[in-house]
Amino acid sequence: MPLEPTLQDELQQEIASEIAAIRRQAEEQGETLLMEARNWTEERVCEAKRRLEEEVTLRSRQALTKAELEERNDLLRLKRHEVDQLFQQVGEQLADLRKEAGPAYRELMSRIYENCRRLLPEEALQVRLGPGLEGLGQELAGQAAMTVETDAQLFGLTLTTTNGRLRCDGSVPRLLTQIRREREADLEALLFGEDT
Repeated sequence: MPLEPTLQDELQQEIASEIAAIRRQAEEQGETLLMEARNWTEERVCEAKRRLEEEVTLRSRQALTKAELEERNDLLRLKRHEVDQLFQQVGEQLADLRKEAGPAYRELMSRIYENCRRLLPEEALQVRLGPGLEGLGQELAGQAAMTVETDAQLFGLTLTTTNGRLRCDGSVPRLLTQIRREREADLEALLFGEDT
């Protein structure tokens, strides 16, 4: 005789069916969560790689920029050293001219005097002359309203109005400093063959 399903069997089948449905749903949710976790992980890994690449690029650029800056500073130091040497040589040559107290030095100082004189108003002047310019001093002493004095420490000459308000410094160190300030870029271009 066939067995009739009992209520208990039906309940067990229903429970088994629900358990199976819950398992399928849990497996589907698990797969969905696993897929989301994988996607999230991949996104984080991609983001981390992107940030790492950006950081490497940034550090590479910084290192390159630093190296270029150091190279540029080294070149500037070299240029400054060469220009320093050039001005030192010019100063030494002018000092040699002064020691000789020859006509070339007096002629140079006369031209500097004339240029300074043009810059100052037509009034009485006080002229200070360094060693080697005695002949120029004698010429100037004969001019009216001109006071001439010598200064053993001065390398060149200075002109000052008697009231002391205006002054033209024709000393060699001052002129070399001015020339350097105005023409250093041109000198570097000449020395290093660069366009200014």
